Amino acid sequence: MKVTLTAVLVGIVLLCSTLSAQETDTGTIILDTSGFWRVHFTVKPPVVRKEQKVETLGFRAKWVMRGTPLPPEDWAKPDFDDSSWARFPGVCHVSPHYHFRSYKPPFMALECMRGKFTVTDPTRAGELTLSASYRGGIVVYINGREVARGHLPKGGGPGQLAVDYPFEKYDPKHPETKHRSLTDVKIPAGVLRKGVNILAIEVHRAAYHERDVKRGRKNRISINWGSCGLMNVRLKSPGGVGVVPNVARPNGLQVWNSNPMQVDCDLDYGDPNEELKPIYVVGTPNGAFSGKVMVGSPQPIKGLNAVMSDLKQIKGRGKVAASAVQVRYPKADWHQAGMSRRYMQFPSCFGGLKEFPPCRGESCGPKKRTVVVQADNISGRYSVLRRRSARLDYGDRPRRREAGGL
Repeated sequence: MKVTLTAVLVGIVLLCSTLSAQETDTGTIILDTSGFWRVHFTVKPPVVRKEQKVETLGFRAKWVMRGTPLPPEDWAKPDFDDSSWARFPGVCHVSPHYHFRSYKPPFMALECMRGKFTVTDPTRAGELTLSASYRGGIVVYINGREVARGHLPKGGGPGQLAVDYPFEKYDPKHPETKHRSLTDVKIPAGVLRKGVNILAIEVHRAAYHERDVKRGRKNRISINWGSCGLMNVRLKSPGGVGVVPNVARPNGLQVWNSNPMQVDCDLDYGDPNEELKPIYVVGTPNGAFSGKVMVGSPQPIKGLNAVMSDLKQIKGRGKVAASAVQVRYPKADWHQAGMSRRYMQFPSCFGGLKEFPPCRGESCGPKKRTVVVQADNISGRYSVLRRRSARLDYGDRPRRREAGGL
């Protein structure tokens, strides 16, 4: 009886130029919808207000009626581990020419987002300002401390409903009619700290008007707009001093974690404010299981290679030979529907795998490592030493692919 473990090393040849921090007439943008955020969505059946009562609508889809869990109570705290959360660029930015429903379905109940930025000197950072556009109601936290609130009464916890919308027939050509906003909210300098800071945003749904609900054949329910979601956000510094913007790809070679279920694209990059964590591969006998790490750079990567050492049990003498781990590399060979609205252009997604890294020139060959793990290996947690090597090719001018965002 044998077990095969598969580790996937994703090496990306990114032909993207690095974007510098954006400067405006009123300051430097520190964080906005062009960067990457950690996101948690809570799904619940939509609710409708009838006179003074709030009723839950029934859907045939069982997964909607079951709903999904709320985030942990301490999710807005700076020391909360959000590495298991989904990681999206632009948060939930929506093209104004696209129907809002596909991004904010009516059963979206709560959106929680965490963005990160670095403060080098809190005494020089000055008074930051924040603006946001959203649907429903919003609460904004800096390092776990509430700094702003809009269209949302205090109290009630994560299930609190936002202030009702007055009924107005939704026009998908003008989705902005449902937008609400916070403008130039001043962030007290006292909430900032030296090092990585967390901007946490919590968006609550509003109850629908009973006239928003349409019933079709077989009593099927439809609502053509979503009452919960962040449209855009912008955190600015008056002088850009004492704080490091996080709105563009950093220079140099990057290595970052990615969930095996996450769709990765050639426009992705690692958040410089997130630490590189171990690759976790969880498996059982008689199966193949995967872990993943990403490699990227503004310049084409040349000579990418990865070598695995033996996996040694953290507490014990067990060992899995390095030859039991197969290293594979991705192919940017497909486009996922809807991705262009997230990135504001058409990215190439990594779908298939190959046994040699993406590289340039005839000298690039296979880098395959394969061995078998016996089923009688001692169960437990194992660690591995990963060695990576690569060099950047600055000989060719990279093709410019700018990322959009507010």
